[in-house]
Amino acid sequence: MADTNDTTTAAASSGGSQQQTRKRFQKRTLSAEYLQEDYEQNTLGTTAGFFCAIWAAWLMGEHFSSMFTTFDYPDLDSDGQYHFGGKDVALVVLIISKLLFVRAGLFRYVLRPLLRYTGALAFERQQAIAEHVFAGLVYSVSTIAGAYFVGWPRLDSLGLTSLCGSAHIDEGVSVEFKVFVLGQCALRLAMLVAEFFEGENRPGYYRRLAIQYLLVGVLASAGLLGRTTFVGLVVLAIDVPSVIAAVSGVSDALSAFFRQAINAVAGGIATFSALVVLPGLTYASVKCASLDHTRASAQYWTLMGSMAVLCALQGIQTKSLWWGSTTLTRAQDLSKKTL
Repeated sequence: MADTNDTTTAAASSGGSQQQTRKRFQKRTLSAEYLQEDYEQNTLGTTAGFFCAIWAAWLMGEHFSSMFTTFDYPDLDSDGQYHFGGKDVALVVLIISKLLFVRAGLFRYVLRPLLRYTGALAFERQQAIAEHVFAGLVYSVSTIAGAYFVGWPRLDSLGLTSLCGSAHIDEGVSVEFKVFVLGQCALRLAMLVAEFFEGENRPGYYRRLAIQYLLVGVLASAGLLGRTTFVGLVVLAIDVPSVIAAVSGVSDALSAFFRQAINAVAGGIATFSALVVLPGLTYASVKCASLDHTRASAQYWTLMGSMAVLCALQGIQTKSLWWGSTTLTRAQDLSKKTL
């Protein structure tokens, strides 16, 4: 009888341990906060390891690392003039890694903790506001740089030749303009990477990916053609509505009327850029090609194709800005009620 009881007890304990083991290895539902923090931690580690390895290789004298750390293709006939080339891709990759590192670090250690301290308790709300803050900062700097290359102080004297840029495709560009083009391409690609990994479940996901991708094609092609003012105007046409939309997203403390008013301003500017600025620049590209004889170049046709699709996508973006203000307001009010 005692043996029977011992056997029953052993079986019960064995069954309990198996249940505990099974429960331990059951698939857990991971929260959005856990997944985001894990992604940011991996991004910080990967990007930090990448550019630390590049600088370590440079200190050790490895020739391969020079592509990531030097400014190549100077114009031997003109001081301070540079050309674009294949090695610039390596420099853009290094800039992308630094931008992703800064973005993940700001989100993880600065923006979300600060928002948590100010009372934004829901993780989704913290993440949304942090994204608007980061986008507002980045696109504001981009807008200022684009305005510099448009040349606001001398805007009244600009003509078609200034809009077209170099008189010949083989002429070099200034070091400032080359830095601006490479930085813009790196910024758009970094935002594309972040959007690819983070924004799949948000509305307009493929549209935003396409806009960033086409912008890289437009900026790289126009940069190769030396069209300084053209690049500055494209950056302004895309980034100014983005800055205003970011301000609207951050302004949770404002009333619904002011939020809708800010969205209406962003929609108006986006409409102007989609219907006037970008088509006008596309038409100017055709005129420029007849002046500098670049119509047969691959850069010209890449520029024209990218601009045509970009105009259509900016029109769709305009629709979301005009009619998305009510949806944004309802979502923000609902998030406040659920806190």
